[in-house]
Order: sequence, then C-alpha cells, then structure tokens
Amino acid sequence: MRFKENFIKKEDFLDILDKTLPRNLPPFDSKVSLNKINFVIFVNRVDNLQSRIYFFDRTKNTLSLIEKGDFSEAAKFINCYQDLGKNSAFTISMIIDKNEIKENFFYKLAMFEAGIIGEVLYLEAEAKNLRGCGIGCFFDDLISIDILNNPDILTLYGFSIGEAVIDERIIPIKANEGKFLI
Repeated sequence: MRFKENFIKKEDFLDILDKTLPRNLPPFDSKVSLNKINFVIFVNRVDNLQSRIYFFDRTKNTLSLIEKGDFSEAAKFINCYQDLGKNSAFTISMIIDKNEIKENFFYKLAMFEAGIIGEVLYLEAEAKNLRGCGIGCFFDDLISIDILNNPDILTLYGFSIGEAVIDERIIPIKANEGKFLI
C-alpha cells in the first residue's frame, strides 16, 4: 500500500475516529473486547488540523494535543521505516495501559479489540473513498517512553489512512465479469 501525500477532510477524520468509540453496538458490544484501547495519532494531512501528535481517549471521546510540529518522519521511523506512516493523512498507534491487563487472557482480549478497531478503520476509510493499512511492525518504546513518557503503556497495533496510490498493474475485474483461468 502506498499513499498520495494529499489532505483529507477534517470531517472525515473526526467521523472515522467517532466510529471507533466503544458503544453498546456491534462490533464493540462483543465479549471479546476490553474497550480500553486509546490512540496516539500522528496527523500529517488533515484539512484545518495542524500536523501534530494527538492523544485520543476513546472512552471519553476526547482528542488532546501531545506535541506540535510535523512528525511525519517520526511516524515513518516508529513504524519500522515504512512510508505508510509518513505519507498517510494520519497514522494511529493503538495503545493500552499495561495495568488494564489484569489477567493473562486480558492481553488476548486487548489484541481482539485492536483487530476489531482495525476492521472498523478499514471499512470507514473505504466509506470515505480512502484506504487503510494495518501496521504490525513498530518500535513500541518510542511511543511509550519517548512520546508518552510512560513505561506502563503498551503499543498493540498501528494503522494508517490516506488516499491510495493505485497500482496500475492490477486489473480491476467486477465479480460478474471474472472468468477463471485454469
């Protein structure tokens, strides 16, 4: 996945975040979710929102500033030098306080929750004519120690959203047009 370095609408950004809020509605009403994951967000290109690092508290629905500045290179570095972090409109690091993982199986529930959120992000990006890409490789200490200054924070998953660069080598085939080559 590659992203164009284009801006997205602030309304789309906020609507995508809204869809990740824990609610007593599917998919967040399942018994496989702790509803304890929050986000560190690297905003690179969102209209009327300056490039900065933000904290999104999903339980309180609050977006607060962590640090001012352009952190697109940092988002690339944190996500194992992948351009996904740099070129996206925004990149999310899904985090949880280690103190919320009170039992061994809570870690598994936290990972299920990260997966559920990832699926919601994929669907919401598509609904806005954008694309999303999960990021499983990241330097978690850079989030917990360097950005949040809190060793009790655990990074679970990353996700970038932006306008996709379409690979022209891929031929689109509609479901009813496809013929299998055997």
